[in-house]
Amino acid sequence: MDALLAMKQMPGGIPVAAMAIDKPGAVNAAIFAAEILALADEGIARKLVAHKEELARGVAEKNARLQKQLSEKKPPEFPTTNPSRLKHGEGGSQGSQERLRSSGAGTACRAPTGRQQEAAASMTQWLFLTALKLL
Repeated sequence: MDALLAMKQMPGGIPVAAMAIDKPGAVNAAIFAAEILALADEGIARKLVAHKEELARGVAEKNARLQKQLSEKKPPEFPTTNPSRLKHGEGGSQGSQERLRSSGAGTACRAPTGRQQEAAASMTQWLFLTALKLL
């Protein structure tokens, strides 16, 4: 953490660039260096513009695939809870709800039902698989 703060707090006249680690950081460092060199070299500038256009096309293609997937498949619907059920003792004992009301805590909170847990698990799995398809 000290090294990061030392780089970020350099005084004027001492430029510092910090990149992420691993492959994404190496790619960003190369692009950063190319942007500096492109100021004096038109060939590098053209290659850099072409690379950025390719990146933009890739993002547009991934977005189109995602939009298509989302339009074809609806995520599972979560069951809704009727608020009136909580008033009539379901979701906890009558005594525990009275204690919560008298303490000012408001409506009793309930743990998710088995059906709600299954719906949440299905939604999580669907999101995970969708994300994997995008990679």
